Amino acid sequence: MTAEQFADEQVRQAWVDQEGMTVLNMHSDAHRETNIDVFVTEPFDFDREYAAAYIQELVLGLKLPVASLDTLIEMKRLAGRTKDLADIEELVSIRERIRDQ
Repeated sequence: MTAEQFADEQVRQAWVDQEGMTVLNMHSDAHRETNIDVFVTEPFDFDREYAAAYIQELVLGLKLPVASLDTLIEMKRLAGRTKDLADIEELVSIRERIRDQ
């Protein structure tokens, strides 16, 4: 797959319709243990979520917006894979610990 294919909305929609794709899993050959999921379509209101995102500075000058726990839990519910369902349990536990603080 090329960057041009991924940038083409019709190609991405075909992946959704024909293969049920929700995310494209990517990794660097130099950092194979660090996977990144890139959404094929947005499962939420991007502008609203971006405005509400927690900003984590990874290294000096490199900031990463992070979706809320509630949004992450909902995305995992929508995906419904076995791993996602297991992740939900842990994320709910984390959310409860944060709220109890």
